[in-house]
Amino acid sequence: MVLISKCCAGIKCRYRHNGFFRQFLEALGEEQDFIAVCPEMKGGLPLPREGCSVVGRKVIGRRTGTDFTEEYTRGAKHALSVCKKNGIKTAYLLSNSPSCGKGYGLTAKLLEKNGIEVIAV
Repeated sequence: MVLISKCCAGIKCRYRHNGFFRQFLEALGEEQDFIAVCPEMKGGLPLPREGCSVVGRKVIGRRTGTDFTEEYTRGAKHALSVCKKNGIKTAYLLSNSPSCGKGYGLTAKLLEKNGIEVIAV
C-alpha cells in the first residue's frame, strides 16, 4: 500500500480545480494498492483556491498574502495519519506543490520526518 497525491489520479482537486493523471499510476496500480489524498482539501481549503508558495516556514497566498499555514499543517497531519493507520512507507507526491513538493512542501516534509519515503511525480 502506498499514498499518492489525489490530483495525480486525475481528480480535480488542485487549486485551479484541475488534476494531472500521471502515467506511473497505471503501472503502480497493477503492482500494489494505493490511497489517494489531497492534503490541502483535508486541511479545509476550498475549490478553487488561491495558489500558494512556501515562504520560510509559512504557506502564503500568492495573490492576497494570506497565511494558510494552519490549513496546510492540518492536511499534512491527516496524510501522516492515513500512512500510520495503513502501514504506508512510500508516498508518490506531486512535485512543485506547497503541500506535496519534495524538500519543501509541508506534507512531504512531515512524511519524510516520520520515515516515509517521498517520491516526487
